[in-house]
This record gives sequence, structure tokens and C-alpha cells, in this order.
Amino acid sequence: MSEADLFRQYAKEAMREAADVTSENEKRSLTDLACTWVRAALMSDRVIGSSFTSSPSDVAEVASPTHPPGAR
Repeated sequence: MSEADLFRQYAKEAMREAADVTSENEKRSLTDLACTWVRAALMSDRVIGSSFTSSPSDVAEVASPTHPPGAR
């Protein structure tokens, strides 16, 4: 597993946790953490030169219906 793949796995775990918590602050924090891991994965891909290509399903996995983009 590449470093970028590991970061993406961390992002998925953070989103799973966000789905289980009831506190809006915790949910927001975990969603933000997931976004940070996704950015780290993308940066790692660029540095290492991997050929990551995102698909709509990749984006959907990290999007949270309870935390729409831009909502704070």
C-alpha cells in the first residue's frame, strides 16, 4: 500500500467516524480531518508521481451529507 493509499484510508475512517457521532462539532472536526487526509494523499501522489485519478465515487466516499461543502 502506498503512502497516498494509506492517507485515503485514514480519510475514509474519519468519515465513517463522522457518520457515527452525534455532536455537530465532532462531526465537523472529523470531516475536516478527512479533508486534510485527502489533501495529503493528493500531495503525496504529486510528489511520488502516482497516477491517482479520482472518479465521482471517490468524491462521494469523502463527502458527508450532514456536512455539505462550505457549511460551517
